[in-house]
Amino acid sequence: MLKTYDQTYKSLSKYESDFFMSIMLAQWALESDYGKSELATEANNYTGHKTTGWSGEVYLKDTIEDDGKGNKFVAKSEPFRKYASPDDWAKAHSSWLQRLPEVYAKAINAKTVEEQAGALQGTYATDTNYKKKLLDIIERDNLRKYDTPKAGGNTTMPKILLIAGHGLNKNNGYFDPGAQAYVPKGEHRWYTEDVFPAMKKYLPDNAEVVFHTAYNVYSQKNLVSLAKSYGSDT
Repeated sequence: MLKTYDQTYKSLSKYESDFFMSIMLAQWALESDYGKSELATEANNYTGHKTTGWSGEVYLKDTIEDDGKGNKFVAKSEPFRKYASPDDWAKAHSSWLQRLPEVYAKAINAKTVEEQAGALQGTYATDTNYKKKLLDIIERDNLRKYDTPKAGGNTTMPKILLIAGHGLNKNNGYFDPGAQAYVPKGEHRWYTEDVFPAMKKYLPDNAEVVFHTAYNVYSQKNLVSLAKSYGSDT
């Protein structure tokens, strides 16, 4: 069962996709109620995949539809795909746009998250507020951090500079280990040898994070210039 963004990211990131990752994660959150919906728990179907072109198991469920003009109605016993596992869903969803490339051409060629969200409204979903709902979730839950830039596009994800603290001082060459009461090796070595490596293991592969351990930034008084050296968005 996929219950968190990180779990869902790990499943989806195994497969190439024309979707922005943030879009897929927002779809998962919106359409499965963060993994708690009936379709998610009973059919491993996290994004409301219907049965067009499907020869596998089917799950019947009443659903609320939109006629494209903002009018809602209940569709009785609609057929949805029933996946054997969350991974099967992730594989299918990652390639979903390529099923109908002529229908999803604008979404496939979108260079920004906003452009793709708009292209999915009226094609992937009939909901006339679909774009806004996706973008609201993406901004609220900071999902752009999972994105890899598309060719010709960009994301607004900044680099994050994490500094170990203490370390080698500027003038006297004295190495300040930092507080040692609970961490005998000192704060600097603890961050450098234990905390930062642990963080790296759990960050998404595309996370823009810089780990600085070279010297005591406080003694250098150069935090601003150090950040700028890694780029203006750090």
